[in-house]
Amino acid sequence: MDSVMDYELLLAYHKRHLNQSSSIDYMKIVPHIIKCKNIDHLLPTNTSYYLLTNLNTYQFEFIGKGQRQVTGFPAEVPAKQGIQWQLENIHPEDAASLINGCYAKFMATVRQHPFGDTKNFLMQANYRFRHFDGHYVHVNEQHAILETDQNGIPVLILTHLYEIPLTNPFHMTCLIKKLLPDQGFETLHSEVLSAGKVDNRLSDREKEVVTLITRGHSSRTIAEMLNLSFHTVKTHRRNIRKRTGLKTTSELVVYALTNGIV
Repeated sequence: MDSVMDYELLLAYHKRHLNQSSSIDYMKIVPHIIKCKNIDHLLPTNTSYYLLTNLNTYQFEFIGKGQRQVTGFPAEVPAKQGIQWQLENIHPEDAASLINGCYAKFMATVRQHPFGDTKNFLMQANYRFRHFDGHYVHVNEQHAILETDQNGIPVLILTHLYEIPLTNPFHMTCLIKKLLPDQGFETLHSEVLSAGKVDNRLSDREKEVVTLITRGHSSRTIAEMLNLSFHTVKTHRRNIRKRTGLKTTSELVVYALTNGIV
């Protein structure tokens, strides 16, 4: 899809820069899976969840039940696709900054410190993630390193993801912290990676409809151009009005311009 950055490009970068680790004994992973399951059992199903990521296999060893609440995807999709699912659905404007910026900076920071400090580093970043329904949700993720290989390279990552309100203008930030002996944290890196206006209330198809409306096309013409039924276009227009609170075409034009839709 045009709205999604090339997954192969992202995965290639991920493999080249973020994962240079050797294999890990699976028996070291099992206790972490058990802990995650126990925690997940106690937590209510809400707009947050945990992921346990194996950087050798690019699969998730554990997916919290709140995933469906946040992203809308059936659990079997991330379970089958692993990191591919995650990378494919990051907003294309955020993906490069997240991978090339925050993730790479995190790994570089870890490598600059002694082996024994590896598990004391935390990374936090926010970005837009494409919901199963097509619109984008704003998520914040926090990474903690659970296991490394014999060279100190991370191989098992615990990630806590939760939905947060989307601000306009949108700001994407990266924080890297180190856990101190007194259980406090030292901020090692803080950076604004990108900023811009964004609308997350409309799906990609609804944005196409908005674009054609602003160009003066009628619902019947839009239906023909997008190969949709007239009824479907009317439903899209009704949902657009409901989600944006706008009633007139002139208001919609201003909205589309200020939110970068056209």
